[in-house]
Amino acid sequence: MVAQGRRVAIAASLASALMQPRIAQAWCGAPYPPYAYSLPWFQFGADGADVRVVGDFGQEKAKGLSPLLCIPSPGLTYEYLETLEALTISERRVAFVTLRSPTSAEAIGRQATAALRSLEAPRVHVLGHGTGAAAALLLQALEPTRVKSLILASPLATIESAVPAAREALEASLLPLLQTAATTTARSCVEAELARAHTPAAAAVLRDRGLPPFEELLRALATTSAPPPPLLLTRGSGDVSSEATALTILQAVAGARLATFVGSGAMAHVDQRAEYNERLLTFLDLVDGKTTRRAIMLPGTMRPGGSIVDSTVGVE
Repeated sequence: MVAQGRRVAIAASLASALMQPRIAQAWCGAPYPPYAYSLPWFQFGADGADVRVVGDFGQEKAKGLSPLLCIPSPGLTYEYLETLEALTISERRVAFVTLRSPTSAEAIGRQATAALRSLEAPRVHVLGHGTGAAAALLLQALEPTRVKSLILASPLATIESAVPAAREALEASLLPLLQTAATTTARSCVEAELARAHTPAAAAVLRDRGLPPFEELLRALATTSAPPPPLLLTRGSGDVSSEATALTILQAVAGARLATFVGSGAMAHVDQRAEYNERLLTFLDLVDGKTTRRAIMLPGTMRPGGSIVDSTVGVE
């Protein structure tokens, strides 16, 4: 079903947006770039999960690209990952899944698998944020030939995988995962999630160990019959996901890459949205073997979609 709501609400301003080209940037309170007004947008259910798909399947297929499936922390919705919709500038689809009633690894794996299959693509890039990173690894174990690459953003699987200062707070809620830098001015998608972070379902995934620890998930990744997919780990310099967790993942997966966003916590995709999205697009293009667009051509004008800033992003 074609989704209605906020895109319908902004449609009235389409003409003025096209007359005044702006730098294409992610949303979450930021201005919609002109190309966003014409993006197809679908929302539907898949085995109890809610799925949103943004982008054009025809363009993606014609370019030989694979879509990106984004998994938020179970218990939260995909709204706080809204800035990643801007990755559609590359002409690949970006999909999001909200995992409903995530009481066990079995339920999480079943819903994530249904979301992946709903994209009807031979292979899919998968991004998991927070406890969604463990869900992404679980999905790879269930669908090893379908997961093309993994992006683990501020990964958490257990309370112990967080920095010590955040562990007590994570016993009660996922609020530490949603804290943004003080200088952030556009964070409407995060504000909507703050109440959900305190729900029992959100905290239970960590507190009750609803997902296997990273060590178990990484062993499965290493022993699968298919070669492990390319892996990018992203984290902020002030992240609640510990450096020890990052090191465990990087040592377990040959060729894994790390992107550290200086000055951000667990919400680098909001705090440093242009740099974050550019880093992801560079990785996705490398895996797909393609060079995708970073700009939108408008009458007489071309505006860039953002560029990486080496002084604020460290890549190992």
